[in-house]
Amino acid sequence: MKRLEKGRWWSKELCDLEIGSEISGIWPVGHFVLSEQKNNKLFIATGTGMVPIYAMLEKLSGEKYSQNVGLLYGNRTKADFYYKEEFLELWKNISNFENYYCLSSENIVWFTHARVTNFLSPEMIKKYEEFYICGNPAMVDDVREILENFWVEKKKIFFEKY
Repeated sequence: MKRLEKGRWWSKELCDLEIGSEISGIWPVGHFVLSEQKNNKLFIATGTGMVPIYAMLEKLSGEKYSQNVGLLYGNRTKADFYYKEEFLELWKNISNFENYYCLSSENIVWFTHARVTNFLSPEMIKKYEEFYICGNPAMVDDVREILENFWVEKKKIFFEKY
């Protein structure tokens, strides 16, 4: 987790906890849930928006999902990426899994130097029928606009702003 001294969502408090500390929480109560439809799905995340996206991908992995699944994941730097080892397990159980990784502030081999909004293309969009977007509110709004400009129905776009 990234410590934000002036953050709104408890990052400082969580980072100050000792390992093994217990905290209370609740299950997700929103509408950002995985559709039961067996459609081709593209997941788009930045930063901590990967947390709910990862949970959805893990569910598909457990079902040995056979439709096309794509992940477009962006961060500022390589150090901001997490779930690296866990992704290797997911790829084993989702037969048609494509992944795209973008870095906006570093130009490093194996990563595309771009924001996810610049990387998203009409060719990529055409491959998928459902879109799950989570992360920075501005990114979520921009991606929704891009998808809608390419005639993706609003009911096929699921999102959560972090």
